[in-house]
Amino acid sequence: MTKYFFEIWVRGNTGQKIKHLVNSDESYHPHITLVRPFYIGTSEERVKKKVENLCSLFSPIKFSIFGEGSFSENTNYFPILGEELLMFNNQLEDILSNEVNFVERLNREKVLHLTTPSKARIEIPFEELFRYLTAIRNKKIWFSYDLLEKRFLDREESLKTIQS
Repeated sequence: MTKYFFEIWVRGNTGQKIKHLVNSDESYHPHITLVRPFYIGTSEERVKKKVENLCSLFSPIKFSIFGEGSFSENTNYFPILGEELLMFNNQLEDILSNEVNFVERLNREKVLHLTTPSKARIEIPFEELFRYLTAIRNKKIWFSYDLLEKRFLDREESLKTIQS
């Protein structure tokens, strides 16, 4: 069964700072997972259309990465601060609720976070801008949506944004 995710990749200068903080190699790609992982119950095109309709209402969203946290002894993260980003997350999950089957909630409330491979703390907030919503299908990029240009990016275009 095909598993899907929505992510925000943290790239550029902030992405490099995070990799340095957690002493990680190039295989670690800092990202924030939005909504819960899911399986599509209808069609991919219907899901994609709902994503497009929601994303077209938003401009790039500012958020901060600050502090430290852990879900367990082996699962560390950096907290993500941003009410508008949390609102986007909740709306995305709401519009998909009739189209997909979500995995079970881990917590009652959504904790926006960036999982890290080791324990670390961000002392001064990293200010970031959420511009690209990236959809993952079976661990590979399905598409991205550019909130600034209001358009879909295919897999190749999405990969190019990682380097920018």
